[in-house]
Amino acid sequence: MNKYHSIYENHALADKLRQMASPLAPLVEVEYGTVHPAFPSTLLQFWLLTNEQLESIAEFYHQKTPNSFTNLYPYPIRNWDPDMPMEEKLRKMGEFIGIRFCDSYSEDCGGLFLGREQKWKS
Repeated sequence: MNKYHSIYENHALADKLRQMASPLAPLVEVEYGTVHPAFPSTLLQFWLLTNEQLESIAEFYHQKTPNSFTNLYPYPIRNWDPDMPMEEKLRKMGEFIGIRFCDSYSEDCGGLFLGREQKWKS
C-alpha cells in the first residue's frame, strides 16, 4: 500500500486548493486609477498578506487616514487601527475588497468558511 496519496484522492484537500486558487479582481484606486502592487490576485495571496502589506494597502486605498476619497469605495473600512490584531485587519481588508466571507457579521474570517461549510452541507 502506497503511503503517499495523490491530492486528487483527497477531495477535501483538492477542494481547498481550488478555493485558494480563486482569482480576485483587482481594486482600482479612485484618485489615479492604479492598483496597489501588493494587491492579492488569488485568495491564497490574500491570506498570506503581511501586516506591513495590509497597512500599505489600507493607506493606498485611502482607508487608513480618512480623506475625501475614503467613502468613494463600495465597502469603505471603518476605524482602521494600526494596532488592531492581524485577524481583524484581514477581516476588514477582506470585506473592503469584496470577499464575501469577511463581512462584519462573521465571527471568524480567518476560519475561511469553517462552520458555514457545515450549514451548506445540511
